[in-house]
Amino acid sequence: MIPPFDPRVYMKLMFYSIVFLLVCTYLFAEDVRIIKGEKFEQDGQWCFVEVTYNQQDDVMTKKERLVCSEDPEGLQNDKVKELEKLIELEKAKKPGYWELFAEFYYKDDNAPLYCRKYARPDSWFKRPGTACLKPDGEWEIIR
Repeated sequence: MIPPFDPRVYMKLMFYSIVFLLVCTYLFAEDVRIIKGEKFEQDGQWCFVEVTYNQQDDVMTKKERLVCSEDPEGLQNDKVKELEKLIELEKAKKPGYWELFAEFYYKDDNAPLYCRKYARPDSWFKRPGTACLKPDGEWEIIR
């Protein structure tokens, strides 16, 4: 006879795993604190001093780093928008997943239509609709 399912075994295993992870995190974690100073302008650039305190075992280290940018807020919004447009143009040059799939699937002349059912939550009886993939990679709603 097979004994019934006992979740206590899995709960104990999960508890021991969490305790193990917490103990390992406490033992091997490094204590790092980062403090950023006030912004100031130097040679036409906006800069601030970043101070990092790192404690590892009994040794405490302090690292100071000068971080500079031409814009006081980092990248200008115009530059960010230009970069996003460039990314979209690069994506548009490459064929998408469905274009490649349609090219592979419709390679044979006798291939049937590749159709899928999709949910139509606004229909009266919640009946699914059917969409078929055309050979150029576009989806066409059949019914």
